[in-house]
Amino acid sequence: MRSAEKNSGGPRVVIDETSFDFRGLSDALIERHLDELNETLRTLRADSGPEIACAPMWEAVKCLDDCELYQFLCGEYPSGVDRDTRLLSHLHLSRCPEWDDVPDVDAPVSIDGGEPVLAFSVAYALSMITARYGVACLVFPGSTRRGYIVVHGRHDAGDVFFFYDPAELPAFWRRLFALENVPEPDFFELAGRAFPNLVLHAGLSFGRLDGSYTELRVKVVSTLAALNDRFIDEYRRCKGVPSEIQAALGRYHIDLSPESPNTRRSRQLMRLRDVSHNGHIFRCEWHAKLERHRNRIHFSEPSEILEGKIFIGIFVTHLDT
Repeated sequence: MRSAEKNSGGPRVVIDETSFDFRGLSDALIERHLDELNETLRTLRADSGPEIACAPMWEAVKCLDDCELYQFLCGEYPSGVDRDTRLLSHLHLSRCPEWDDVPDVDAPVSIDGGEPVLAFSVAYALSMITARYGVACLVFPGSTRRGYIVVHGRHDAGDVFFFYDPAELPAFWRRLFALENVPEPDFFELAGRAFPNLVLHAGLSFGRLDGSYTELRVKVVSTLAALNDRFIDEYRRCKGVPSEIQAALGRYHIDLSPESPNTRRSRQLMRLRDVSHNGHIFRCEWHAKLERHRNRIHFSEPSEILEGKIFIGIFVTHLDT
């Protein structure tokens, strides 16, 4: 197998070989989970997603007491799981490079307080996180490992992100802003992955806010995350009624509002909220408040032009009202 290509820090996703534990699962459930895994790997590659790597000798992990993963997937072990599904899983996994060209990893590891196990990909992720480079672990969907879990090695400990559905990845990308101290020029590139329900205007700049990038980044990330995760659903549930939307988002400690009636009556003032993007004008008449009296993120209602996404059009200390 080829080794994982070197980039700024290595692969962003590694496959947790120890999650392929089929004991106690019916053939039907194993088949369903392998189908899900195949779809996840297909989706990540089709979307030009993060590089995915495997541990050296990943095929030799025991998925059953008397069966290695290679034997199961390649049909050497009798099973009622569809043969094509198993072979497709092996093909997808075999396409992943190995991360074997790195220093010795800190194995065994304890995952979520469990007994130490030789989980080499998890140990690799921990070693990279300790070096302040984020790596997530893709698991077999039958595993219960989800989200950020504390992992202890022999020398280090840290929060490692586990997932099986690509839709879970935004939570991983968001942590990288702080973990890797992402500089301002790279913020908006990473934001595209961290906030998939938002479309950010190319002209956004922290320089239009009052305060330094480093001071503002945490609050901007948490606010964009809330808009990404909550606003669209609450907007639909509340049928666009501003007061109900404000109350709903307030329960998540998000301070936002549409423009006041007085501001809306002024064409001149409302034009300040109009932002051009790809030949369309978006009215960013909602704003989230980073602080009570300053620093606003102006955004649109969910737009059909953007396939239901929200347009983030303006970072500003304060617009005239």
